[in-house]
Amino acid sequence: MLHALSSDLVTRILNQLTIQDTYGFIASALSLTHISPLQQNAINSVVIMAYQRIYGGKLTVYSNLDQTNSPQFEKSMTLSAFQDELSTTRDSVEINTFKQTRPQYVVFVFIRQPNDYTKFVRDLNAFSELIDGKTRSREFVAYFESLLQCGLTIDGSSVVSLMTTSSLVAILKVLISISTKSNAVCEKLTTITIRFSQIGRYFVTQWCRLFSRFINVTHLDISHNFIPSDEYVFNINEPSMKDIIGTCFQWPPRLRYLNLDRNDISYLSCELLRRLPDTLEVLYLAGNQLSAIGPFSPEEHGVNHYLPNLHTISFNFNVRLTFIDPAFFAASKAILKLCCVKNCNLHQGNLPQLLQVAKQMNFTIVV
Repeated sequence: MLHALSSDLVTRILNQLTIQDTYGFIASALSLTHISPLQQNAINSVVIMAYQRIYGGKLTVYSNLDQTNSPQFEKSMTLSAFQDELSTTRDSVEINTFKQTRPQYVVFVFIRQPNDYTKFVRDLNAFSELIDGKTRSREFVAYFESLLQCGLTIDGSSVVSLMTTSSLVAILKVLISISTKSNAVCEKLTTITIRFSQIGRYFVTQWCRLFSRFINVTHLDISHNFIPSDEYVFNINEPSMKDIIGTCFQWPPRLRYLNLDRNDISYLSCELLRRLPDTLEVLYLAGNQLSAIGPFSPEEHGVNHYLPNLHTISFNFNVRLTFIDPAFFAASKAILKLCCVKNCNLHQGNLPQLLQVAKQMNFTIVV
């Protein structure tokens, strides 16, 4: 029996079990009869260790039961179940262990179902209330203050159907709520994904400034959101906002991965390169409206100057892209390894120039 083994060995054995197998083991352990009090205490300790194994790894909190397809070695639960277990006054070994155990990583996942956007909105609003500084519970505060890391994924599935106003408002409300520095979630976040949401069409110059508050976010995916290079104001007395990506966005200071795929970005300015954190390693700009990168003046610098840690950049599927200034890659020191230009339409003479630069600087261009 496991209760006769050392704690370290029990932990190693439990870590080899799937979540389902661990629950099966717990059920078997609790069904044992005709055992001494000493044996019962040992079994109780092992059961607690089993629950710690369940809740101590990665926990994925979904908004919908249909989405609970986590890997078999990771715990998943619905948002409502997560709320219930945090707030319940029921006394059980599992609930008490859940409240006391801090997973290494918690990710909240909201995916809009094409046939039921109202649940998507309700769940986002419920999450906002859960993390809001005014209404969050004591149990929630305690849980997140000792949490190591967490992530957020919001998938609006706007490819399937258009976003409703209520969906957009709910998404922006979550973004505002989690960016409040007074709540524990803000500093615990390491990954943020908001995609297929169409938020690029609404109030971009306001919400784009919030990202700098997430001081520990290393991965940011805001792809498929119609984010433009310029914001056109319909009031003739107000000027249009130029280069939103370059001048308005404020980025997480430790950002390493940035996905801007499938937006409406039509140009790449030196201001953007200058304002991106120099920690950035991967930059995706595939499927935008880029037509040219450069040309750059002698006073301007390329990507390797501003982003010395960048090793991968992708311009794939920018079908209007006909020219990339070789000076874009110029730098005395660089670690760039990969530049992707698949399904672009570079001028006949431009590609040989880029290949020559790539050879000189020891990086690969994927055509």
